[in-house]
Amino acid sequence: MGALDRLEARPLARACTGRSSRTRLCAALRQTRPCGSTARASPGAARLRRGALCGEPGARSTHTAPARALRRAALRWHGRERIRNESDGVRARRRAVEGTVNEIELRVALVAGAVVVVLGVLWLRSFLRARRRAALLREPLPPEWRELLAERVPLYRRMPEELRREMEPKVRAFLEDVRFVGCGGLEVTDEMRLVIAWQACVLIARRDPGVYASLASVLVYPDEFVVEESEEDEAGVVTEGTRVLSGQTFDTDRIVLSWRDVCESSAPGDAYNVVLHEFAHYLDHTVGNALSDASSRLRALEEWHAVLEREYEALCSAVERGEDTLIDPYGAEDPAEFFAVATETFFELPAEMEQRHPRLYVELQKFYGLDPARW
Repeated sequence: MGALDRLEARPLARACTGRSSRTRLCAALRQTRPCGSTARASPGAARLRRGALCGEPGARSTHTAPARALRRAALRWHGRERIRNESDGVRARRRAVEGTVNEIELRVALVAGAVVVVLGVLWLRSFLRARRRAALLREPLPPEWRELLAERVPLYRRMPEELRREMEPKVRAFLEDVRFVGCGGLEVTDEMRLVIAWQACVLIARRDPGVYASLASVLVYPDEFVVEESEEDEAGVVTEGTRVLSGQTFDTDRIVLSWRDVCESSAPGDAYNVVLHEFAHYLDHTVGNALSDASSRLRALEEWHAVLEREYEALCSAVERGEDTLIDPYGAEDPAEFFAVATETFFELPAEMEQRHPRLYVELQKFYGLDPARW
C-alpha cells in the first residue's frame, strides 16, 4: 500500500469512529485495493474472505463449517453409542440379576419339593405303621404262643382268662416297639422275646401301655454279666469295683437281663423274678418315683408312703438281726430296691404277702390295680 493509500485509509479509519475495530477494518478494506499485486482473487473468494473476517450475515467459512458439522455429528454418534452401550450394560445386568433370581427360585423350589417329598414319605411310613399296628393289636395271640406261655410262665397259668385276653394287645405292642438285642454271643429267639414281654406287661395290665414308650431296647445276656461301678461314701471317698448282676435298668431307654435268671424266675414257690424286678425299677424311673407317684394318686388314703416306709424299716431291722424274711433281704439296700423286691413278692407269693404284710399288699394292690392273691 502506497503512502497516498495510507493517508487515504487513515482518515477513513478515523471516520469510522464508534464502530468496533473489526468493523472499521472491514469498511476500510472495502474502499481500498491492494497495490502492486499481479494476482487477483475471484470476487466470490474475496466475498467469502471478507464475510468470514467481518462476520457478515450469510457468510460462512469453507473450513470451519464442515468441521463443526462433523464434530456435532461425531458428538451425536458418540452420545448415541454411549447411550446404546449403557443400555446394553443395563440390560446385561438386568439379565444377570434375573438369571440369579431364577436360579435362587429354582433352588428354593427344589429344596421345598425335597422337603415335601421327605415329609410325605415320613407321614406315609407313620400312617402305614399305625395302620399295621392297629390291625396287629386287634389280632389275638396265636395258639402256639399261648401254649408256650402256659408252659414257661407260671403267672400266665394263674392269671384269669379274661385278664390274659386284655393283656394280649399290650404284649403285641411291646414286641412291636421294643428291640431285643442278644449280647455275649446269645441269639435272641421268638420264645425269649415272648416270655420276657409277657412278664413285663403284667406290671401294666391295668395301666396305659404308653408307660413303656421310652423303652428302646432289652439286652439279653446268656448268663450273669459283670459291670464296673463306682460309689462315693459320706466322706467323699470314691470306691471303684465290679459287680456281677442278673439284671440292670439304665434310666428309661434300656434294660439288661440274664436269660438264665429269666428261666430261673419261672420256678414256682419263690419270690424271685428278675423281669418283674427290673421293670419295677423302670416304672420307678418313668412314673417319676414309684413311691411318690402312688402317694399322689392315693393321697386320699395317706397310706402309701407311711406303709412303705414302715415296711422298709422293718425289713432293714430283720436283716440286721439275721431273721428269715418273706421279702428278699436285698430290698434293705435302699427304698428303690425295696419297692422292686416287694413287687416280686406281690406277684410271686401273693397269698403269703397278704398274710404276713397285709397293709403292704393292699397298697401294692391299689398301685398295680391287680389282686394276684385271688387268681
